[in-house]
Amino acid sequence: MIKTITTSSALALICMGTPAFAEPFEKGSQTSADAVEAGNDIVVFGRGEAMIGTARSASEGSVGGADVLVRPLLRVAELLEAVPGLVAAQHSGSGKANQYFLRGFNLDHGSDFTTYIDELQMNFRTHGHGHGYLDLNGLIPEIVGREDFRKGPYRADGGDFALAGAAYMMTIKGYHRPWASAEAGSYGWRRVAVGGTVHDVGVGDLTLVAQAKTYDGPWQETERLRHYSGFAKYSMPSGAGTLEASLHAYRATWHPTEQIPERIIGTALCADVFCSPDPSARGETTRQVANIAVKQPTWRANVYAQFYDWSMLSNPTYTDPDGTSAQIKQFDRHWVLGLSAQKKLGNR
Repeated sequence: MIKTITTSSALALICMGTPAFAEPFEKGSQTSADAVEAGNDIVVFGRGEAMIGTARSASEGSVGGADVLVRPLLRVAELLEAVPGLVAAQHSGSGKANQYFLRGFNLDHGSDFTTYIDELQMNFRTHGHGHGYLDLNGLIPEIVGREDFRKGPYRADGGDFALAGAAYMMTIKGYHRPWASAEAGSYGWRRVAVGGTVHDVGVGDLTLVAQAKTYDGPWQETERLRHYSGFAKYSMPSGAGTLEASLHAYRATWHPTEQIPERIIGTALCADVFCSPDPSARGETTRQVANIAVKQPTWRANVYAQFYDWSMLSNPTYTDPDGTSAQIKQFDRHWVLGLSAQKKLGNR
């Protein structure tokens, strides 16, 4: 929906995050396109959505469209920070699942907060580093079209790990035209992403997106993140609904950053808090997810398969005073197969 507003009103609208609603123009008045050409007004694209009767509590909501795309991201899991009160912090480098906090509670790596992407739960029921491990690093921000969220209490439809809340992300249906993005920043930050949709492939549309990025960080021992991810989605009509098949692929290697003993800060071994005393720390992740979903007016179902391979050398204490080391190797490799279905009964 579009609404033409003045510059001062635009600033207020952006600061308050108020949706813009369509407004009819009076006969003979200046159209929005004419106003833009005249240089007097700004056209703001927004959304208006009535949640009354849909949301079951005031702690539920939705974020979509430009509200997602305009968020500045230091890490991709910050897409979840669109949920009011949620914080996603780094823990052991850019290749590892984030540390999540919601309403002041430490959710560890996702043990009490679950996230779905196109009806597929991203938390792992078992993992070498922790129950409920939620790694969103392979997600490409440009493919997220909508995010619904709910914050406690637990509801059965959220499944495991939804004790404190849940987020449900839906990927985009496609792009109107191809696009490309290139970024460069401090500490070796580089990112390149491209995407587009090929229309009329058979009876549907095929969307393809690829991303590559690097990051060294401010650490004494550079993080050396090397990240590659891709996304493909084919969508076609099926009866009164749609049939969608998607594939996510992600590969990353990095040097984990760990907590450091306070006793070594300021010594020759560790000049400041950004030191990395153990250069042998390593991490790597490979994740591939395939999903086929059928969506109809009164029911939906999806079947999925996932391959996951992760390992990390971690050293929580480095060298103890007696010369011993607590370095460990954590690893996890498994397949996940699943099926889910929902049927709508009555008017809701």
